[in-house]
Amino acid sequence: MPKYRVRDADTYGHAVGILLLDYRGPFIPGDVGNATTYGFPVMFKLVKGLTLDRVLAGDPDCETAIVEAAKQLESQGVRGISSDCGFLIQYQNAVKKAVKIPVFMSSLLQIPFLAQAFTDLAPSRLHYRDPAKTRKSRSGTRRGQERNQRRDQRHGGSAAL
Repeated sequence: MPKYRVRDADTYGHAVGILLLDYRGPFIPGDVGNATTYGFPVMFKLVKGLTLDRVLAGDPDCETAIVEAAKQLESQGVRGISSDCGFLIQYQNAVKKAVKIPVFMSSLLQIPFLAQAFTDLAPSRLHYRDPAKTRKSRSGTRRGQERNQRRDQRHGGSAAL
């Protein structure tokens, strides 16, 4: 049976806190950012100013805002923290050190586990391809698509996170 205590929180019972990029777009059912995806209560925390471009650039100034948002989720009573962007893996250790609850910033945390489970699986290079830039530069041409396939074959595939 859960134990409830008086704390500085507006609501109770959230199992998981999810840190969100500062992004406006549709989050359809099944997406991390849509509460109907889960069969349990979740609490979302938007990290103001945390854009995908800043995360991909490895902006060290993001760390403070991410850690602060995680601490706020913890103070609201969540029992674990995750995020809506796999590339937030680079902030895993900072958040883990700042809170006393489990932290899973990215599904990429599963790579070592999967590498142990399968003999022929070895982590390879992961990269991000901006679909908007791909459309502008390649215009969806067959030649552009073939070039992308050859590049993916050379690099062992691509991962879209």
